Amino acid sequence: MKGSLAGLTRAGRSRRAKAALTFFGQSNRRRQPGAAGFLPVALWLLLGVLAACAPRGASSGALIIRVADGSDGLAGLDRVVITVHDAAIHPQDRPRDEGWVELELVTPSFALGADGPTGALVGRGPIPPGPYDRVRVEVAEVYGERGGQRVPIRNIVEPIYLPKLITGGPAEVQLQFIVLPLLRPDSEEPFAVYTKAVTVR
Repeated sequence: MKGSLAGLTRAGRSRRAKAALTFFGQSNRRRQPGAAGFLPVALWLLLGVLAACAPRGASSGALIIRVADGSDGLAGLDRVVITVHDAAIHPQDRPRDEGWVELELVTPSFALGADGPTGALVGRGPIPPGPYDRVRVEVAEVYGERGGQRVPIRNIVEPIYLPKLITGGPAEVQLQFIVLPLLRPDSEEPFAVYTKAVTVR
């Protein structure tokens, strides 16, 4: 009798062990990722590593450059017409005259002050992550009008340093051009235009 009970006990244990092995085997097969499941996991891990390595505050995006009037009544002129051939921004880590990132010219010719306090939209375009320290709008031609007569204006617009570094876009830069009479009234160019200020938004 005891032998029969021991045999039944061993048989029960054997059946339970086989059931347990079968359960864990099926569970492992269900959990084991195949090629289709491994690729998304690896992709997410890679994206996480890249995001962690990216410098904070640096992003690519669109930069806008505007030109507004900073003059006091255009120095008595009726109108000041400006034509530009370049709008660009300068990376901080590049030499002074190298590495300028040129933007698309949106309004190559405009009347200074005609677009109100926001200024004329001169240049626009994407820029790589910065930082950037200077901006320029190269003037190709400028002249004034008074009483129906064309008045020559000297161009002394130069690149200007930004009040703060731009690390990337989107960003907006506004230049204020000012027109002033020259000290020598007998000059062939009785007025001059230059950059008064720059702001970053």
